[in-house]
Amino acid sequence: MINEKNIEMLKQLLYIIVDDTIDQEDKHNISPESNEDSKIIMLTIKECRDVIYGLSENTLRMLIKQGKIPYVRAGIGKHGKILINKNILLKYFSGHASMNDGDEKRVG
Repeated sequence: MINEKNIEMLKQLLYIIVDDTIDQEDKHNISPESNEDSKIIMLTIKECRDVIYGLSENTLRMLIKQGKIPYVRAGIGKHGKILINKNILLKYFSGHASMNDGDEKRVG
């Protein structure tokens, strides 16, 4: 038969195990809000056109060629799909970031 002293020791041990388990889960648990913010969303040129009202595909291609908007080419050669980071695109067109650190040139 278990005496009172053993029951108390088991309670304390159980408390320590449960408390440590909860702490470990908290360290590895990421909230859905921060997880959504950390996602990288890449857009095709057509999708970029739909995100920025009035932006044409040709204008976007010109900005990419001028090095004003960074991109990633997914695929092989010139037929690979051009992908652009949505956050960078939005920052560029909202005026918060210039990809050339202020040495922009006007076209036309």
